[in-house]
Amino acid sequence: MNPVPQKPIPRFSESLTRRRRSAWMDVWAARGIALVAAGVGLTTVLVFLFICIEAWPALVGQVSDGPMTTAISPDQLDRVPDEALQRYLGMSPSEFASKTREQLRLLAEVRAETLAEERGEEQGQGGDSIRPTDWRRLILPWAWKGYENPVYLWQPSGAGPRFNLIPLWWGTLKVTGIALLVGVPLAIAAALYVSQVASARWRVWLKPVIELIAGVPTVVMGFLALGILAPVFQRVVGVPFLLNGMVAGVAVGVAIVPVVFSLAEDALSTVPREWVRAALALGATPWEAVYRVVLPAAAPGVSAAVLLGAAQALGETMIVMMVSGNAPTLGWSLWDPVRTVPVTLAIELGEAARGGPHYRVLFLLGFLLLVLSVVLQGLARGIRTRQARLRGEAMA
Repeated sequence: MNPVPQKPIPRFSESLTRRRRSAWMDVWAARGIALVAAGVGLTTVLVFLFICIEAWPALVGQVSDGPMTTAISPDQLDRVPDEALQRYLGMSPSEFASKTREQLRLLAEVRAETLAEERGEEQGQGGDSIRPTDWRRLILPWAWKGYENPVYLWQPSGAGPRFNLIPLWWGTLKVTGIALLVGVPLAIAAALYVSQVASARWRVWLKPVIELIAGVPTVVMGFLALGILAPVFQRVVGVPFLLNGMVAGVAVGVAIVPVVFSLAEDALSTVPREWVRAALALGATPWEAVYRVVLPAAAPGVSAAVLLGAAQALGETMIVMMVSGNAPTLGWSLWDPVRTVPVTLAIELGEAARGGPHYRVLFLLGFLLLVLSVVLQGLARGIRTRQARLRGEAMA
């Protein structure tokens, strides 16, 4: 009978060396993770500070229009720096580079005549403003030149720019509201089914499939909305505009379903099953148990999911850019074209002259959008933390 071979017992020194090496690797891995986390946090703070610094002049109403307020005669054209001339004409860098000196001279003549006309009308009622970045013209209606009544107007290009922010925020809130009305019921209904009704076998498949939608590029979802959703709405409803706020809101609503579903399903799943069984034992129907026991218990987590979904819808850019119509209109109809703040930043920031009024106002929009997103996410985080503390759980 052959003896069973036995593995050699490692020496004590070898075992101790391996333990030391493992402990050394754990320490350096923890230090590396902490360093990366600190780098990410520092980068976030620096980005926030940069946005604040660039938006500060517009935030406090100290934007200097510079050479835009002083007429430049064609004879002085050769003595003016290119950057100042570009700001004076209200042109983007690419537009300025494509013009010849003779074309720039003609544009300077037109600009000088426009400034003279504006100065003549400044003492009258309304009229174009030499300083279009005052807060009263950023948020209040104004009787601009060519309009009989005060209006909200966003026209950043041209000789007399108008930087009213209300049409952009109105379009942003309209698309966000439609997205929440569409996406939140779908996400919560799916979360209720997966957490309370579906069997364990189905739950294993359904949750990853729904969450997989989050991995679909937004440009693909925008393309699908442009090619399928918009024509269907136009044929069924008969709307005059193919691209409008409703199409954008529905598409964004579908895009936020995975985020709201994932967080809402986690909150619903943490409700003890004993509570549901107790409600059923007392004579409640399954729907009454869900409606009167599960949903109230998971309300903080579901509210946090809705807030995070709102933050995502608020900052969505690509889908809205493709299917909203990109017109800064101010109307109550859901079928009108709209333009949102993120889309405006994506389209216009690269063409705005650095340091000019348009540039400062765009950074002001970015600052306000960032603050609103941080507030929503902070509220969601606070709600989830409070829920975890009440249940004696550790908040991840």
